[in-house]
Amino acid sequence: MFKHNFYKGARNFNKRKKIIFLIIRKQPGEIDWILPVLNNIKNKFNIIVIFEKRISIKLLKQNKILYKIFLNTVCCYFINSYLKCCIIRSLDKLLIYFNLKQLQLTYQEKIFKKFF
Repeated sequence: MFKHNFYKGARNFNKRKKIIFLIIRKQPGEIDWILPVLNNIKNKFNIIVIFEKRISIKLLKQNKILYKIFLNTVCCYFINSYLKCCIIRSLDKLLIYFNLKQLQLTYQEKIFKKFF
């Protein structure tokens, strides 16, 4: 139900290297400005990218040159489950709307942190 799509990049995961998580929330422009830096440090770190929305990876794939550099830089990337994002965000919005501060704090501390 809450499956994440997992894709492998061109680089292999090395247990001895430190890990960098990059979260892309809206658009591939977020990758465009940081990719040169990531490309320079790719030999020292495992770079894992998490896409919050499918449209961001779709737009990235349309730019073939940028996508090729992206794949050569990262060891893997994930696309969040659409259903999971909708349920968790909707619950958070409802708690804010009904002004249930204590329940919202409990939700954010226990449930939200567990999934993200």
